[in-house]
Amino acid sequence: MISFESESELVRQVLSMAVQSIDSDGVYPTPGGFRRRDGQLEMVSFACSANEVLQCAVEKARSGQMEEMVILMDQFTKPGQGTTLDSALIVFHRNRAGVARIGVLEYSHNEGGEPTVLTLDWNNAFWTGTYAKVLERLAL
Repeated sequence: MISFESESELVRQVLSMAVQSIDSDGVYPTPGGFRRRDGQLEMVSFACSANEVLQCAVEKARSGQMEEMVILMDQFTKPGQGTTLDSALIVFHRNRAGVARIGVLEYSHNEGGEPTVLTLDWNNAFWTGTYAKVLERLAL
C-alpha cells in the first residue's frame, strides 16, 4: 500500500480513506477533511456533484474557522494530462500557513485485487492549471 508519511495528518487521513474506497465505480462518496482552528478534525464524505463539493469547501473556508482543508474530486484521465492510469483523484490542499496546492493521485481499479495507486504528484502541470482558479476560491 502506498504511504503518505510526508503529508500532514489531515492529508494522510483523507487520502487513506480514498484509497480504501476505490472500487469499479471509482471513489464515491468522495472523502474530504477540515481541521478547525481549535484543532478538531472534521471528516466528510461528499455524495454530491463536484460543484456542490466546491460550494461546501468555499463556505467552510469563508467561515474563518478552518485551519486546513483537503477536498478531492474523482476524474477520468486522458492522454496529454500528465497521467498514465485511467483515473485520478484531484487533491486540493490549503492551510493558513500558506500551503495552497493541487495534487494528483492516479489510480486504477483491479477486479479481484488491490487497486494500482501511484505516488501523489504535487507537480502535475495540466491539473494544476485546470483548477488553479478553484484553489484561489478556497482561501482560508
